[in-house]
Amino acid sequence: MTSTTSPNYFLRIFHAEEMQYLYHSDSPRKLLQSDFIYFSESFSKALAEFIPFFENVVFLHNEADADRYLYSAEAQGRSRRFWREKDNDSGFICCYKNQILFTVPAQMKTLAVISGVDSYFVSHVSADWLEGFHRDVINRFMSIVSAGIDIETGLLNGGRFIADLGKYRDSSKVTILLIELYPRARSSRESALHTAKSAHALRGTIPVTAPLYSLRHHVYAVTLHNTSRKTAHTLARKILSRLRTEGFPKVHIGMRCEIHTTNTTHRHPGREIFEQVGQALDTARKRGPYALCDYEHVLYPEKHPLRRPSQRVMARFRKVFSHQDRFCVVLFSAREPIQPAPLQRLRGDAVILEDGEDVYVFLADMDAGQARKWATDKIAEFNGADLRAGIASYPYAHFGKSQTLFNSRKALRHADFYGPGGLAVFNALSLNISGDIYYEEGDLTSAVREYKEGLLCNSEETNLLNSLGVCYVDMGRHSLARRCFDEVLRLDGDNFMALVNAGLESLRQGNHSEAIDSFEKALAHEKQSREIKDDIAFQLGKLYCLTGKYDQALAALHSLSRGSEHTFLQEKAFAYLGKSYYGMGKYDLAAKCLQKALHSDEFDAETMGLLGYIYLLRGEGRDIAFSLCAKSVELAPDNCRLRLYLAEVKISCGQYAEARQTLGRCLRNKTLRQEAKLLACESYTKEGKPTAARRRLNELGKNAPLDKKLRGRVKKLYEELHGAGGKHREKKADPGTKV
Repeated sequence: MTSTTSPNYFLRIFHAEEMQYLYHSDSPRKLLQSDFIYFSESFSKALAEFIPFFENVVFLHNEADADRYLYSAEAQGRSRRFWREKDNDSGFICCYKNQILFTVPAQMKTLAVISGVDSYFVSHVSADWLEGFHRDVINRFMSIVSAGIDIETGLLNGGRFIADLGKYRDSSKVTILLIELYPRARSSRESALHTAKSAHALRGTIPVTAPLYSLRHHVYAVTLHNTSRKTAHTLARKILSRLRTEGFPKVHIGMRCEIHTTNTTHRHPGREIFEQVGQALDTARKRGPYALCDYEHVLYPEKHPLRRPSQRVMARFRKVFSHQDRFCVVLFSAREPIQPAPLQRLRGDAVILEDGEDVYVFLADMDAGQARKWATDKIAEFNGADLRAGIASYPYAHFGKSQTLFNSRKALRHADFYGPGGLAVFNALSLNISGDIYYEEGDLTSAVREYKEGLLCNSEETNLLNSLGVCYVDMGRHSLARRCFDEVLRLDGDNFMALVNAGLESLRQGNHSEAIDSFEKALAHEKQSREIKDDIAFQLGKLYCLTGKYDQALAALHSLSRGSEHTFLQEKAFAYLGKSYYGMGKYDLAAKCLQKALHSDEFDAETMGLLGYIYLLRGEGRDIAFSLCAKSVELAPDNCRLRLYLAEVKISCGQYAEARQTLGRCLRNKTLRQEAKLLACESYTKEGKPTAARRRLNELGKNAPLDKKLRGRVKKLYEELHGAGGKHREKKADPGTKV
């Protein structure tokens, strides 16, 4: 028996509604529903090459829409027959009044309706012309899609991206995201596999209506139309979080909101736009492994929420505070510009400077309490204005005089949380907020600096310790992260976030009992959102499954499906539900769950291998079992458990020597060595080589006690070999098959 795995099985087409293999030798792929969204304008132009005049064209994908677009009863009747035919490949073309109807070979039944065609033209076309038109226009559609699709991922390609960018002008309200997912690959095959996984993960995160492009070199682009900056940032952070959860080692995102071209004479405006968002991506690369950068912050650094005071303001204030031992700086900000004159009249000895839309006020010989009272009175005088104030005092903690101005900016961001009229005095919490701003942008180095400075102000601030620990996790400094979480739990043993983070770190280190204990305590907190509780329940279910507590795993994982909406965690839970049912010996239920898991993530090697092994156990086809197990090993060649599954399938197929070759790496694995030797022994026995089988059997249990699960199989094999005595006749040993 030979492997049924295609050599280019990892070249796939990914869309939200369908995933399928791409084989170059097969007929062209059928169109997907998303193709009619992305290429509708090109399809309409192609039709104009054949039909001199028509008003519009629509593509219908279900019978319910037919009555809305079809004018005549004859056309409606013909369309109903089409929808109700079982054969999805049956095609036709016909004319009714001023409409032309024809079928399009697509993944789901599709009917094209061209309306507003000249009546004289429709009445004089022949049946031969209609057939030729049908054939030619379908070929044009296929050519259009082929020219705009990346062959490796099935996403829109770079040429299509540049062409689409050329449509955007200065007034275009479109957001461009560039997403770089650079791989850790040791070969071109691993790089290609990473590309396929990347496309699958992105397509599952980004709305199907948003075009997704593959620009090669592991860079992808997304365009969002009529989307606010806030919504675009939310989606970008969601993509960043999802890809981090999926295990991608590096995720960098550059974004550009509301297209703005500075050179109106540029030969291709789209290239300037691409250069702009490319600068944002370059900035994100420098920030850390998981980073996001908005081009607006590159183009207008003075608009950054944590921008530093201008050199002019710094120079003026240095002259003022150089001889002061105690002072405060109050930074006012409002939607409307503030005139400093009224403030000056109310406080004659205050030094007031404008810095863009902001106003700094220097108050000599005041402490934070006095400055707070003064600023509160000034905000009250501007009744009705969206005025906010941040106050920083000197001396405070370890900060120098020059840092006081920047600290007032951080206090202002702290005041934003209180809304219009908000006021905050700079403290450790202000540094937690400024650190969070850097963290959301992916600037981990700056975030760590802010959190550390906050801890110098208050070493027992648990929010800062938690935030610092999360930053260390993202930077791969797990020992430092664990120290932070342990310190939080020392100060507050019931701290929810510390329990969750400590549990995740214990899980990463393979300490399952500690992780379970942390997650169980965290789940006991009642005042948490359903989303957070679902995440903890998933982690617990996963751990229960890994530790053999299958009943508890099922209870935890089934709790995720109580809601009506289908979530990402529910998709991830199917794999562990299947493994739990397998551990309980319920193979039918296990197979159903594992099939659903593979439908959600076609690159889950462990799920694929276990499903193939279950097919073998259930006797549902060795070919299917072989194909799945072989593919799982190709996806994860270092996973010895998957090699054991494949070896057992090969033994059942009579490939004894090939099975022993597959087991070679397993014999070096301390955990699976005994099982690998037993399978090698079984292969020799079934091949008719009892001497080699006895030699392998005698090696079992020498260096370590025999696993309980294997004792029955070993005993049965021993009786078979002992009872056979000399009746087995040795066959000539095959070269190169030693295990």
